[in-house]
Amino acid sequence: MRVEVSLDVIENNVRKIKAWVGNSTGFTAIVKSNAYGHGSLKVADAAIRGGATHLGVSTVEEALSLREHYHDVPILVMSPFLASDAARIVRAGLTPYISNIGQIESLQVSGLSLSRRVTVHLEIDTGMGRSGCLPADYEAMLQSVQDCANIELTGIATHFSSAESDGDFTRAQLSTFQQLIRNGLYEDHANLVLHAANSAGSLLYPEARMDMIRPGLLMYGIWPCPIYEDFPTLTPAMEITARILHTHTPPEGWSVSYNRTFRTDGTKRFATIDAGYGDGYPRELSNKGYVLIHGQRAPIVGRVCMDVTVIDVTEIPHCVTGDTVTLIGENRSERIRTEDLAKWIGTTEHDITTRLTGRSPIKYQ
Repeated sequence: MRVEVSLDVIENNVRKIKAWVGNSTGFTAIVKSNAYGHGSLKVADAAIRGGATHLGVSTVEEALSLREHYHDVPILVMSPFLASDAARIVRAGLTPYISNIGQIESLQVSGLSLSRRVTVHLEIDTGMGRSGCLPADYEAMLQSVQDCANIELTGIATHFSSAESDGDFTRAQLSTFQQLIRNGLYEDHANLVLHAANSAGSLLYPEARMDMIRPGLLMYGIWPCPIYEDFPTLTPAMEITARILHTHTPPEGWSVSYNRTFRTDGTKRFATIDAGYGDGYPRELSNKGYVLIHGQRAPIVGRVCMDVTVIDVTEIPHCVTGDTVTLIGENRSERIRTEDLAKWIGTTEHDITTRLTGRSPIKYQ
């Protein structure tokens, strides 16, 4: 299996998104989980060239890897961290989300011992239910930060749980967030960056863009929601292909792949391609979906194996060993998108690209 990523496409996607929401709006490029499988360092470069103002990751380890290359770019650590991580956060000049008093205390202790200030963003849980302080604790958290000489609050954030699918709940989350900001101590922090909008939030709720947006899928040309005419025109950055390794025409009633989940019902021609779940190609695609060869669709048959997958090429008699097979991307007039694979197996788009195992090194264009 081969994975190709166009960095020019990512850079241009960032430029288009920024122009669409307003170039004065901050832009956190979400590059966690190896930039959704696209390669964090290369993608960060492209996003910054396109105008990203911040980088966003999940773990301290991801942030430290980026900090080695980007000394001046603000790097947000968006998942909760442990007290044992505090010194590394302070030393590297990272900006963590904070969710509880214990995190504030650990950062203050590390800041004092290292004689450094640390910037933080306060996360409010308005309905995501996984991290952030509860609305009832918001003002106490603000006060706790104010009481720490070595901690500087530079932003306040929340995260939408269902921006792509539940408008009423998303608006309720946004309303809670905005009300807390209005009623809290925000006037003492006129330079705070307020942010809530992920990819779907950025597209569907203009009022949620505020000071900064945090696109993930959109940067990569993957859509988290139905596409409307007024949305920016974005291009998928990743293409995944394989090759035909072997073709065969078994007798009627022959079983294909593990557990005999597919049997021939007539004369069929099959091809074995070099892509499997060991590469990150979803096993759930067994007997579902299709690939593209010479602009034609070839159904997946039998179980997806660790190293190979079998496809039905009965209707493509001219394909031969060595031919290119498109798993994600464009093939003549046909295209398979990441969104298609996600729909076929009932998962999110993020799940598809983050499965890539690295067995096939990314080729950058």
